[in-house]
Amino acid sequence: MRCWRLSVYEMDRETLSPPESGGVRGGLNKQRRTMAKVILSLASNRFQAKNLSRARQCLEEIFSDLRYSREHWTEPVGNAKRRDAYLNQLATGTTTLDEETLNERLKQMELSFGRTQAKRLLGIVPIDLDILQYDDERRHLLDWQRPYVTELIGDF
Repeated sequence: MRCWRLSVYEMDRETLSPPESGGVRGGLNKQRRTMAKVILSLASNRFQAKNLSRARQCLEEIFSDLRYSREHWTEPVGNAKRRDAYLNQLATGTTTLDEETLNERLKQMELSFGRTQAKRLLGIVPIDLDILQYDDERRHLLDWQRPYVTELIGDF
């Protein structure tokens, strides 16, 4: 299974490292000096169960102590073009990656699942991975108000 899609422009030969040394499958190895606690949101409206399962496997490569909430089905919100239900889940874990590098990795993972602008315009979301909290800083503040987030956060 391939979790990352990196172009030669995104890779810096001096910072590449093999997975055994804490690097990520040919990815960049920018690390913090301390561990950061992170809360993530996972969602999919296309091959939902399969894509969430695959995403969990990929996340194991960049996080330690990963824990997951239960899965939760929701209907699309806003002006979604497709009406396919979303399968959502939260995850919490620790990482040595700084926030910017972590976000880059998550977006690379989304690309490897086939998430493109064209699919987005059609309302197809193979996988959506968002950082909800990095250490003590909350992100995606509107998501924290969604009922499934307020419900699933209690799983931790």
